[in-house]
Amino acid sequence: GKFMGEYSPTDNTVGINYEKIRDIAGHYGVDAHLLFLDVLIHEENHAVSKTQCWNLLDEQGEPSLVTSGYYSVAYEREKSGKISLIGKTYELFNEGITEWRAREMLREYLRRTGYGDANKAERLRRYLDTHHPYNRAIQVAKALTRRLAAANGVEEDAARDAIMRGYFEGENLLHENFKEWFSEILSPDFMERLMMADDEDLTILLDELEHAPLKKAA
Repeated sequence: GKFMGEYSPTDNTVGINYEKIRDIAGHYGVDAHLLFLDVLIHEENHAVSKTQCWNLLDEQGEPSLVTSGYYSVAYEREKSGKISLIGKTYELFNEGITEWRAREMLREYLRRTGYGDANKAERLRRYLDTHHPYNRAIQVAKALTRRLAAANGVEEDAARDAIMRGYFEGENLLHENFKEWFSEILSPDFMERLMMADDEDLTILLDELEHAPLKKAA
């Protein structure tokens, strides 16, 4: 499979591809069990963030809209019975929040348990910081946190806690209240572009967050 781990909201199950983890760990010279822990914690964060499923289009029992954290995905059942994807929102942003939290938790776990030596932990950190597919999404999430903190005159930790709380409570970033609030301190279409962003889009959005003039919240 393509992914080292995967969470299924509809089944509420976590899948781990240990063979993929072992191959990547061997290729990059990192400890496979430490990498496994990062993947597991990442997927478990998905699992404990608020997940909801709605069956909007038919009565076949197949969910048509699924939200998990800030992420949402819509499906449509075709007459043949095939399920086709309609669209996704905030997918990469949600993954960035998830992996940000996972790394914090892994560092704290290693600190408390003393599991693994410092060299192995450092090699894993370098691998994650250099090669992980959600690094750009993490950078955007952190830059957005700094921007929200500065615009609202609060500490970064408070802004981070608010973003994490919204993630675990399943806040809907599509809601008009959020759109109005974000538009006060970001460019008017920033959140719409973040909603559908791929990795290339995230690079542009990150540059905006880091260099656009700061607008204070009303």
